[in-house]
Amino acid sequence: MAKEKLSEFYSIVLLGSFNPLLFHPYWLRERNIISERDVNMENAYMHPELAQFSVGKWMQVIVNPRKIEFKIKEEVKVPMLRDLVIQTLEQLPEVKITAIGINRGEIDLITDPKLFYAIGAALCPLKKWTTMKDARVQSIRVQDEDSELMSQKSIGIKSIIIKKKEEEVDGKGIDVDMNYNYDMPKNNQTSREAIRIIDENVFVCFEDYNKVMANLDQMVNDAI
Repeated sequence: MAKEKLSEFYSIVLLGSFNPLLFHPYWLRERNIISERDVNMENAYMHPELAQFSVGKWMQVIVNPRKIEFKIKEEVKVPMLRDLVIQTLEQLPEVKITAIGINRGEIDLITDPKLFYAIGAALCPLKKWTTMKDARVQSIRVQDEDSELMSQKSIGIKSIIIKKKEEEVDGKGIDVDMNYNYDMPKNNQTSREAIRIIDENVFVCFEDYNKVMANLDQMVNDAI
């Protein structure tokens, strides 16, 4: 499928019980999780209900009492993402982790209107919607309830209008997000177990994402 990737993201999400005020660039620095040059207080926000800051210019961290998200935009930094999350968990041996999410997504520009329509037609049999004059797919989510990776995986695809400049439309696109979720067993919701799950699955999940996208490309090509 001919498309132009405009942006992408990779993230690891932890669900549990957290104190947002604990998470701070200097807290990470004091524990040698990040270097001095990665301490970034620009636009940092610290509150009992929400902590939000950047690590250098390559990672965003968002923490609320129920969730932590570590997010990057460059594939080359995936090993650093994994290591930082693992090292952070090593400093939190008493924290209970109830679920883990490994997420991947991208925004693609689709310049050919026929190809853009073919994506929707491949995902949903639009011709069968005879009561609609010009049916289109706005968004769709497909979920695998018996995934071999983690415990569940799903992919969401949403049609979007791409604007590179205000009020200037450059084309249509798709916003893809894929989630790999793992519910921690109630009898083992430890940081150590969370570290094992993350270490064993991060690269495997991101490789699977590429296979899913190749599957999507093939479906679209078959629909053209």
